[in-house]
Amino acid sequence: MYSAVAGNVTLSYGSKTYARDFFALPTDFWLTVYWVLLCGTLVYLLVFGSRALLVLRQDPRSRSIANLYLVASASGISACMVRIITAVIPPFQGPLSAGLVWLFACLCGAGFAVTSAHSWRQRVRWFQRPAVHH
Repeated sequence: MYSAVAGNVTLSYGSKTYARDFFALPTDFWLTVYWVLLCGTLVYLLVFGSRALLVLRQDPRSRSIANLYLVASASGISACMVRIITAVIPPFQGPLSAGLVWLFACLCGAGFAVTSAHSWRQRVRWFQRPAVHH
């Protein structure tokens, strides 16, 4: 019974509208609030993590990995900023802005995945060194 009541009470038409691409869905007030809160939180977390990566960059052994993570973080921040701008300024909404969000978001995700795999392979390589026999 609760799900039937909760299912009929929503604040945004976005929950009642099917869109193949959620980034391309036109925003109303509540969907704008959602995007600003979600992307604002993600930007905060990415900036917070980037501050730690800037410290890590000072170690020459970790500089390249930290740089790759920083590029991925910048891409994620870019995706969030494009989404915030398009949510707050509806005339900017459209296929081009949705494509930009997808581009930056995919670059961020792929950057984190590839950098994590590369970092892991570097660490595992140390365990695979041949033993030195005298």
